[in-house]
Amino acid sequence: MPPGPYLPGLVRINLTYTDDTAATHENVLYALLSTIAPLSTATLTNIQTAVNGAMAANWPGIGAAIWHYTGSIVTDQQSNTGLQVTNAGYAAVAGSIAGQTPSASLSILVSEKVAQRYKGGHGRVYFPGCPGSKLADAKHWQAASVTIAQGTMTAVQAAVQGLAPPQQCQIVVLRGRRTAAPTTNLILSFLGQNLVASQRRRTRKAAHH
Repeated sequence: MPPGPYLPGLVRINLTYTDDTAATHENVLYALLSTIAPLSTATLTNIQTAVNGAMAANWPGIGAAIWHYTGSIVTDQQSNTGLQVTNAGYAAVAGSIAGQTPSASLSILVSEKVAQRYKGGHGRVYFPGCPGSKLADAKHWQAASVTIAQGTMTAVQAAVQGLAPPQQCQIVVLRGRRTAAPTTNLILSFLGQNLVASQRRRTRKAAHH
């Protein structure tokens, strides 16, 4: 039984990584189906394959060689009986950039732009594993790395939107995930941030589009 939240059409996508100590790191994304229907294992696998294809193509340009993308876990979040496909057996994809990461928690932040204003702020994805050699200075990533991170989220979005129903979906911002009535906002675009971010705490208010 997947943990909540539950919402018609909702799919959870966990992007998983390992660092040089074999510690696991994750990004949690949510997607909304274009056609609301229960998902089979085969359908979830189609979403997983699309996500993994986009990530495998882009991760080497973000991650240090000692970090690996270890596949996605895709879960039907429409009810507490939803199915899940795991990343078991996925052939991990190594980053391609030499050097150590400054800290396991330091990340490239990609902001998710939505039409709605919300007091909780914009959606965010924190990409871990970028090495110190890609820092422009102590507080900023080089522009090329930020562009790749932003392009990675754009590619993941395009991959799942390009599927045929019932697995066709799009990445969304989930609001009120700990409430009885969560809602979603459609993402208009992604924006990479050059200031070094931390998964433990925000280092600043991110720029808007």
